[in-house]
Amino acid sequence: KVVSNSNLNSHRLRLNVAPTDKLSFTFDYFWLLADQTRSSADYGHELNLGVRGAISRNLYFLGVAGIAFPGDNLKQQAGGDLENWTTVQTSLFFNF
Repeated sequence: KVVSNSNLNSHRLRLNVAPTDKLSFTFDYFWLLADQTRSSADYGHELNLGVRGAISRNLYFLGVAGIAFPGDNLKQQAGGDLENWTTVQTSLFFNF
């Protein structure tokens, strides 16, 4: 969400585990690089864990937690050190 798609090379490694047909866990690792740059290409790295589950026929849960580690490119643009970013999202979907 910090970097636009116009100057981005994104590499993703994904592991998806579904212990049942109603529950799945997804682990994503992203390595984000600038396509064109005058300095470091490293935007950073991001780890995400997603949980998806059918609670009932009409109710569906989605949860996502992530942490991003800013790379040298973003630190240079900010003019100093940056803290890691975290995000947590939960959604409940009702189908009728």
